Amino acid sequence: MRILVLDFHKRRRQLLESVLAGQGYDVTVVGSVPELIAERRLKGHQLVFVAAETVHHEGLPLSQQLRRPGEEGRCVILALDDEGITDVHDLLAAGVDDVLAGPLDSSAILLRTSIAEHRLRRGLRRERWFETLVALGTTVYTVTDARGIVVYTSPSLTNVSGFDPATLIGRSFIDLVVPDARETARRLLAEAVSRPGETQRARLRCRNEDGAEGIFEASVRNCLDDSLIGGLIITSTDVTKLRESEERYRLIAENVSDVIWTRQLPEPIEMVESPDYDAAERFARWVLDNLKGSYVSPSVARLLGYSVAEALSLPLQQVVTERSYRALLRSIATALLHREEGRRDAVTQELEYRTKSGGTCWVEITGSFLWDERGRVIGSLTVARDVSQRKLVEEALLNSEHRLRRLIENMPDFVIRVNENAEIDYVNRGIKDLEASELIGRCGFGFLTEECRPACRHAFRTALETGEVQYLEAQDVFGFWWSCRLVPLKETTVAHVMIICTDMTEHRQAREAVRKEQDLLRQMIELQERDRKVLAFELHDGFAQQLTGAMMSLEVAARLTACRPEEAKTSLSEAARLLRESIEESRRLVSGLCPPVLDQFGIVPALEHLVSLNHSDGQLEIEFVLRGRIRRLAAPLENAIFRVVQESLTNIRRHSRSCKALVELRLADEEVCVEVRDWGVGFQPDGVRETCFGLRGIRERARLFGGRAEILSTPLEGTTVRVSLPMIEPPPRDEEQLEPRWNAGS
Repeated sequence: MRILVLDFHKRRRQLLESVLAGQGYDVTVVGSVPELIAERRLKGHQLVFVAAETVHHEGLPLSQQLRRPGEEGRCVILALDDEGITDVHDLLAAGVDDVLAGPLDSSAILLRTSIAEHRLRRGLRRERWFETLVALGTTVYTVTDARGIVVYTSPSLTNVSGFDPATLIGRSFIDLVVPDARETARRLLAEAVSRPGETQRARLRCRNEDGAEGIFEASVRNCLDDSLIGGLIITSTDVTKLRESEERYRLIAENVSDVIWTRQLPEPIEMVESPDYDAAERFARWVLDNLKGSYVSPSVARLLGYSVAEALSLPLQQVVTERSYRALLRSIATALLHREEGRRDAVTQELEYRTKSGGTCWVEITGSFLWDERGRVIGSLTVARDVSQRKLVEEALLNSEHRLRRLIENMPDFVIRVNENAEIDYVNRGIKDLEASELIGRCGFGFLTEECRPACRHAFRTALETGEVQYLEAQDVFGFWWSCRLVPLKETTVAHVMIICTDMTEHRQAREAVRKEQDLLRQMIELQERDRKVLAFELHDGFAQQLTGAMMSLEVAARLTACRPEEAKTSLSEAARLLRESIEESRRLVSGLCPPVLDQFGIVPALEHLVSLNHSDGQLEIEFVLRGRIRRLAAPLENAIFRVVQESLTNIRRHSRSCKALVELRLADEEVCVEVRDWGVGFQPDGVRETCFGLRGIRERARLFGGRAEILSTPLEGTTVRVSLPMIEPPPRDEEQLEPRWNAGS
């Protein structure tokens, strides 16, 4: 690499020369600016070192004189400023490529030299790439002088015409054109010479080396004052095949069923820059109002009934309805407002067109503006297709979909649709406090209880894999139970499952209630059987044994009456004693089954009698409190109250370890309340097993009468049983119809 140095500092100049020469570079040192420029133009050095103060003094002209036009990638200018006397930005603005600032040493010099060498190699690669592109392309680049004499032509001439570029040097460009087109070529070159800076265009017919003619699109630009090129640049493109292609496309356009419509503006118009919506709409309106028809395919007669001439003469406002015109205006304005720089997307829209017969038809158009090379709008291209039948079908489908959607949205069932990831993408209504929109996009399994999720996931996978409907019951996190049908849908590439959920909460509650009633009935039957067994045991072991003993004593007395009267008398006394005990036992049994005092005197005396029996042994002190007016109640109600108090006192004696209890009866006009309380060890009500019939029996008695029962207990603080039952008065009865009462003295 050849290096040129201009530096008035001797020490710095010597350092540069010794370091660079020591690395094998070809270094030339000059002593003035004119000498620097002359040496650079003569030998074309690739790297130039110039003192910063010299660059600052000479300014931008120095860089421009050191580099001829087109040599930006072939010469690197590097300013030296180890004392920091000049601002780096000023040096770069003066045209240098790099600045070596700070202390100057060999490492810094070699580093910046290596960077410059890399930059030069990259520029040469880019230049070779452009040369290859020019050589292999289908466009021919030719340079002539002012008279049209060829001084250069690109190697691509061989590919296009078969001529060797070397054979054309020195010949007139006019000679390449067929005779009847040479006048056009002369006028083209003359206009280029007389109008510097402008590009002139024309189509010319030229003859190839084999004698065949071709049509070329020629563009000529005047560069006579350019020291690098210094001539007319002619760019030629073979458009022979393009013309054939145009004929084919015209044939297609005139035979397709779609209508191809082009319109032109009277003059090109600049696109609005960064418009707001109003500006974009004004621009779109001006363009639409000024478009004039330039071409329309013959299929317009089949679509709208107009001839080609009639269709070309009609302005756009008469072709479409007023509503469609406004819609088209809005869509174009919106597209202009949001378009990206350099993008010219087409607009697709359905519009209602007017036909020649006075009717209308729906047409789908795809249109875009036409632009010139300067980015100005010059017209429009539209392809229109009749979609009237499709609109009718779509309208019928929309109506059908609307009816179906209304049907689904008003179904009592809860309908959801999920994708293959179980994400909800449709629901017919909300649930609980969640609106339908809040459910979309969420995972359907997330609304199920933990216990139900595995079975639901299995059914979901099975439905997708087998395509068969799956059935299951599941509970959601809100407490509702659902009977679900999982219906797989194969309507799209993405599989979906429609889940139809029927609310069965009440049904399940009713079923559970029936089960509990059956369990209660079974337990009551078991209890009844137990009571019957207990009664049988008591009759057998007590009452029956006493009667048997009395009978045996009477038999003994009968045998001894004649021979031993005294012993017979003793046997009779024993028999009498056993009979009295049997009577007492029978009364006790009858009192347990149906207390005579309850049946004869009512609930208040019966409770007093029950309280006296329970604290007769002195182990439990019981206080009985009565509030309200004493009166008889319906027999079933009295029996229920008696059994509640009896069961509560039994539990107190067995489990509470309390030495005192309170029984309170409140008789109101609408309600009867009974409360039994102790101060014993207490328990946790939630921990009582379902098989404990005592407390459950109290609750069930209250429920059967339409009342309520509360079991309140805390460990070490006692227990309170509170039962409230609706008041039921006894029915009026005649004295003659009264059932016989038990005689307490019998």
